[in-house]
Amino acid sequence: MANIDKAVSNLLEDICVAFPEVRPLMDKHEDFMTTARMESFADATTLAFSRDGDPKKAAAYLNFMSQRLKNASPPEIELIDVSYAEPLFHGASAKAIAIGWPLVPQNIKDLYLKMWAHPPGELRKRKNTR
Repeated sequence: MANIDKAVSNLLEDICVAFPEVRPLMDKHEDFMTTARMESFADATTLAFSRDGDPKKAAAYLNFMSQRLKNASPPEIELIDVSYAEPLFHGASAKAIAIGWPLVPQNIKDLYLKMWAHPPGELRKRKNTR
């Protein structure tokens, strides 16, 4: 079994304690599958932006992650960057992006933009104007 960083393990557990509704999504993956567990939380955030979602819940998820990022260890930063910020908005509709992007705290936006170089939906807009 993989050696899981204690701070990463604590972060994932803290998410489940703060937001018990996401535990079943995260628990679909074995404890050692830290990236998959965090990606489930990113998916839950993206779904909360959707038409049938709850933007207030999405904002709570985002603010929790933003606060944790401020004092995160290097392994936590990497997990938040690669498995939370980068997959945000994956498969999101234009409406969900319009609702969600303004809710994203700047430090999470910075990670997203570092990977994708543009806000979500921008590439879609560029392709549609050609």
